[in-house]
Amino acid sequence: MDNVYIIGHKNPDTDSICSAIAYADFKKRVYKGKYIPTRLGDPNNETKFVLDYFKIPVPRLIENVYTQLADISYDKPVNIEKYAPISKVWETMMKHNIKTVNVVDDNGNFVGIVSLGDIAKATLEIRDNFSNYIVPIENIITTLNGIAIHISDSYFSGNLAVAAMNVEDVEKRLSKNTLLIVGNREDVQIAAIKRKINTLITTGNFQVKDSILDLAKRNRVNIIKVPHDTIDAVRLINQSIPIHYVMKSSGLITFSEKELIEDVKEVMLKYKYRYFPVIENKKPVGLL
Repeated sequence: MDNVYIIGHKNPDTDSICSAIAYADFKKRVYKGKYIPTRLGDPNNETKFVLDYFKIPVPRLIENVYTQLADISYDKPVNIEKYAPISKVWETMMKHNIKTVNVVDDNGNFVGIVSLGDIAKATLEIRDNFSNYIVPIENIITTLNGIAIHISDSYFSGNLAVAAMNVEDVEKRLSKNTLLIVGNREDVQIAAIKRKINTLITTGNFQVKDSILDLAKRNRVNIIKVPHDTIDAVRLINQSIPIHYVMKSSGLITFSEKELIEDVKEVMLKYKYRYFPVIENKKPVGLL
């Protein structure tokens, strides 16, 4: 059971403090619970003398008995690491039937919050230019349900290209900072690897030839094989971007568990946000 605090009246005298001590002791003996004597003010000299004479410690001070956030039930948080892909956050929201999650760093500390609306907006705004993002290759593999055939670089940042034209025109769009999505067109695959692009994604689960794999190893080009067709791969890859690029991290209103309910209520009525994170020791412990 939780702690039960036995409290006398404010500005306590000897009767008030000794009654709390005696009743807490009685409850412990009868009910075997965690009953703790407390006080709502400083003891006077008479009370100090009595407690000192009987070698009884001064009860713990409770400054007020107003209801705090810690005293009520609120939604326990679902936390997502900041490098997780958008696709994982979406799946987590659908699984838990929620519209907002907290974002945490490697130590579990709160760094931001992201909503379903934030994800929808980002999905529409992100285009074929990934140069403003640093995307872990593992995110791309996870999002596209792919298989890593060969990995030389753990991150991608650059432009996306799709092999929907002849090889000469494709080559014009390639650089070392390119991620190319292509089907089983070996001529394009070879040309792209020779240009030392960052990553080659082969669609349709087609087998990558040993000769192409060897060429990729020599040129330090990532190769990922995915089951999707090219159109679906292009549509889904934007969801590999880490969620910390999408989250809100500034201008947030947060609370601690020690804050009074009345104070929290006033703030919530003033700002009228959908959710307010509850933070304790830098870690998210709930959502209001």
